[in-house]
Amino acid sequence: MNKNAKYYEFVEELNQEVQRLTKDWEADVIFQPATGPDTDDCLVVEIPSKDGKGVQRFHVEEIYRDLMTGDATMKNIVEEVGKTLDLGYRVSGLGILDDVNCYEKIRGFLILRPFNYDANTEKLENGIFYQIGDIALALYVNIGNMEEKYVSSMVNSELLSIWEKKKDEVIETAIRNTYRLFPPRVVDVSSSSFEVTENQEFMQTVPDIFKTEQRYCIFLSTENCINGAIAVFMPGVAKRLGDLIGNDFYIGFLSTEAAVIHNRNFISPGMVREGLRFQRACAINDDFLSEKVFLYSRERDQIELVE
Repeated sequence: MNKNAKYYEFVEELNQEVQRLTKDWEADVIFQPATGPDTDDCLVVEIPSKDGKGVQRFHVEEIYRDLMTGDATMKNIVEEVGKTLDLGYRVSGLGILDDVNCYEKIRGFLILRPFNYDANTEKLENGIFYQIGDIALALYVNIGNMEEKYVSSMVNSELLSIWEKKKDEVIETAIRNTYRLFPPRVVDVSSSSFEVTENQEFMQTVPDIFKTEQRYCIFLSTENCINGAIAVFMPGVAKRLGDLIGNDFYIGFLSTEAAVIHNRNFISPGMVREGLRFQRACAINDDFLSEKVFLYSRERDQIELVE
C-alpha cells in the first residue's frame, strides 16, 4: 500500500476524531505503525476500567482502503468507529473485567480464539496463547453479545503470575469453556442440491453425512459460528471425527469461523493448499486464519502441520 501524504492526513484526522469521541473517558489513543509486511498500522484505544483497561484496535490501512474505493465516506467511518468505541466503553463498565485479577472469579469466562499468528504478532505480543503452525489459539475473556456483536477481551500475559497459574493449566480450562459455550457442529456442504443444511451435533449422534461412502468434505464450525475454527482443537473433537470418518483427515481453515475436514483418501495436501490460497485472496484480513494444511493422525491422536 502506498502510504503517501494523503494517507497520513487521513490517519491524523481519524486520530483527532477518536480523541474527540473519547475525551470524557480518560482513554489513551495511540498510533502504532506496522512493524513488518504482515502487520498493519493500528490506532489503539485503551479504555480504563476499575482494575484494568479495555483495548480496541482499528486497522487504519483497511479503513483507508474503504475510503479510497468509495465503500465508505469519512462520515460513515467516524460513525462506525464511534459505535465500536461506545460498545467498548459500555463493556468496560459491565464489571466482568473488574475480576480479572482473581482466577477463581474469572476462570469460567476464559475462552480461546483462533488467529493467524503472523498477521497478529503485535496483538499477541503480550497475550497468552498456544501455537500450532501459523495458528495461535489466544486466551480471551468471554463477555457475550451486545447489539448483535460478539464481544471478548484479550488476557494479558502478566496475569499468569498474578493468578499463580501455569500457562498449560489455564489453556486447558479455556478450551473446555470454549467447548461448553460454543459447542462444535458439522454441516454437509457436499450435497448434490448445494443446499447447506442446519448445523448438526456429532459428538453424541451420527449425522447422515457420516453414513455415506464419501465422507470427504465436512464443514466444521460451532453452534453459532463464533470462533468456529477452534472446534477441531476442542477436547475429543478430532478423535470423534476420525472415528466417524474412519480415517486420518486433512484440515483446511476457511476462516477464523470454519474449517473443512477432508478424508485423506480422497484428496492430496496440494489440492487443499491450492483451495486455501484461493480463499486467502478473497478473505478479509480479520477473517483469514491459515494457508497451511494440517493433518489429524488417528494413530497418534494429534493434529500435525503438513510440511
